[in-house]
Amino acid sequence: GFEAFFDESATGAAKFLTDYKAKYNEDAPFPFFQANIYSQVFLVKEMIEKHGLDTEAAQKDLAALSNWSGGVVTGVSFDSYGDPIWKTYAVKQVKDAKIESLGTFDNE
Repeated sequence: GFEAFFDESATGAAKFLTDYKAKYNEDAPFPFFQANIYSQVFLVKEMIEKHGLDTEAAQKDLAALSNWSGGVVTGVSFDSYGDPIWKTYAVKQVKDAKIESLGTFDNE
């Protein structure tokens, strides 16, 4: 399978993962997905602070969002339908009950 590439060594990501392990005494089982949800909270917060409850204005702002880096996952952009546009993807497989990285590729 594939997912957006998540640089676990980036400053914000490393802190997020270290804090997760300190709190739950285990590594994050799905680091990208957990960091993505965590980042989305900050994106929603930013939209509320900027637009209040004007959802149409927030939607327009999100559609124009490019390379947002206000969360743990950075470089976030959306297309006009609200779907994320990732610059780099990670290809992974499950082998012997473990997730293995097969590499990354750029979407440019």
